[in-house]
Amino acid sequence: MTNTSAGASASDALASFLSADFTTQRRLLSEDQLRNCSEALMSFRKKLSYLQTIDYEFLTSEMKALDARDSFGVGPVGLDSLNCSKNRYLDVKYFMNFIAPVEYNRVILRGHDSYRSSPGGYINASLVMISESVSPFIATQGPLSHTRDDFWEMIVQYKCPVIVMLTQLVEKYNSDEEEPSWSVLHIQYLEWPDFEVPKDTAAVRIGRTGTYCVIHNTIQRILIGDMTALDIANTVATFRSQRKGMVQSLEQYIFCYNAIADELEKLISDSKSHGGSS
Repeated sequence: MTNTSAGASASDALASFLSADFTTQRRLLSEDQLRNCSEALMSFRKKLSYLQTIDYEFLTSEMKALDARDSFGVGPVGLDSLNCSKNRYLDVKYFMNFIAPVEYNRVILRGHDSYRSSPGGYINASLVMISESVSPFIATQGPLSHTRDDFWEMIVQYKCPVIVMLTQLVEKYNSDEEEPSWSVLHIQYLEWPDFEVPKDTAAVRIGRTGTYCVIHNTIQRILIGDMTALDIANTVATFRSQRKGMVQSLEQYIFCYNAIADELEKLISDSKSHGGSS
């Protein structure tokens, strides 16, 4: 566990990552990237041809998660009497559905003249990353009516370029403060049911968040040549150590494999069809 000042330093470092320019344009693969994607695709397709192997992987990861559950402590700031109402699902706080960030990697909001932060700068959000070589994530709950300002303050402080929303609820934010502006890409996917997977690959409720993070992170790491990304079980275990419940079901776990393989195929196909490396 790190203390608050160490957490703030991590937050500052992450903000610099998240403020990088974002583009939705596909890039042609370099020769090295094409080779890495082809190798990874072969590995994932081989695994998918033997689903028993993936089933065993998930079962093993679940057993490890059960062993570690007692040591997965919720940070005291999140359970402070002044912050407790900022967490969802308090009625099931002793069950798996209750999610609150651990202390060492929680997002810490900084107060300023036009924003008064909660005690300890609390928001139910966690800094999630594998390495500093690829984009990190902020995994968070959907904002409540009384935490909406905290949510948008987090977006402002970290200059988040993208919000990936996997739920139905949409809340708007208006501010009278004049702040520097930048574009935020808001991706909303409506057809992802709780605890399950989309019907087409073209939970509470962060199983979906973890699934997305695993897919996105794995593709990024393969593209930079980090072939340890082929170890999905390790990626899931790392994310679970940073926020409880990331990837909650076997269906979501298998979906990670399918979605990654589909995206690799698309990257390879697009690159070849547009004159990329062969």
